Amino acid sequence: MIVGNWAVFLNLASAAVTAFIFVVVLISFFHTSVCKKLAIFQFTARKSMLWLTITSPWWISLLSTLVFFHVQQNPMSSWWQGVAHWHHLEVFSVYSWHSVLLISAVCLMASASVHTFFSLNRHRTAMSSLFALSNTQLHRDYQNQSVYVIEHPVPEAFTVGFFNPKVYITSGLQALDEKTVHIVIQHELAHLKARDPLFKTLFGLFSWCFPATTRAVLQQSYTVLTEQIADVGATQHFDGLDVAQALINVARLQRQQHAINDNIYISHFSNEQITQRIQTLLTPIPATPKLLLIITLLSFVVIALFTLSTADSVHHLIETFFIH
Repeated sequence: MIVGNWAVFLNLASAAVTAFIFVVVLISFFHTSVCKKLAIFQFTARKSMLWLTITSPWWISLLSTLVFFHVQQNPMSSWWQGVAHWHHLEVFSVYSWHSVLLISAVCLMASASVHTFFSLNRHRTAMSSLFALSNTQLHRDYQNQSVYVIEHPVPEAFTVGFFNPKVYITSGLQALDEKTVHIVIQHELAHLKARDPLFKTLFGLFSWCFPATTRAVLQQSYTVLTEQIADVGATQHFDGLDVAQALINVARLQRQQHAINDNIYISHFSNEQITQRIQTLLTPIPATPKLLLIITLLSFVVIALFTLSTADSVHHLIETFFIH
């Protein structure tokens, strides 16, 4: 039995994990409808909502911990007591479901960290091998913009690098006309300017806690969004119809060559939801209705309050089956 400050710390950690799991379950249950509604948001609003969604288990669990600690420090605060409370924070039993929960959480986080480390290492090794085995040169028309050409028959264009990103296109794209190649490069330069490889990776790291189906939907929604933004970035230099045609041409060429480009650490051209991206180019997304944006933000507030008000109830429900 642990009492005192360490008991408070461990119980607060247990409360945070409980709230974390609760939010993950809620988001997983509604993720399909959430992503469909976000599809009608403009780019900036949609990106903000996706980040708010993917990070919600973290900031809501932190908020829950702060509230429970505040209630423990101010027991006379009746308003906070009515919103949320966590019984017997000063006592922590080592032989309890709290310990099992904390140990499981630590093991899962360690496992995810190891998996991410090896995944990043494999990605780095694969990129190093590609560059070592291929003749890589600066593109003659983009000498000062970190655009490189790789001697490789498979038609590819991608942006890679977290802190010093670079654009690479393969010689296989030379089967296309010069204008299409320049559209592809402008698209990738938009990825480079936005540092999409870095933020796609961070988005993937935050998504590790969700079930595979939910994680896949959220990551795809974010990837499609970054591709749409890069497509629109290319329209600053070319007509939207030309960019749409380039999408079709590159997709057709890649299909013929059986190109596969689904690496989360890389931003590719012509990989995700071609039809949706073409529709966005031809029919720009209208302004996001303010009422819908407010309702979406309020839904996160409701989730946070619901988690706060039910976490202790879940706590007691579990204790009906397990020893505290």
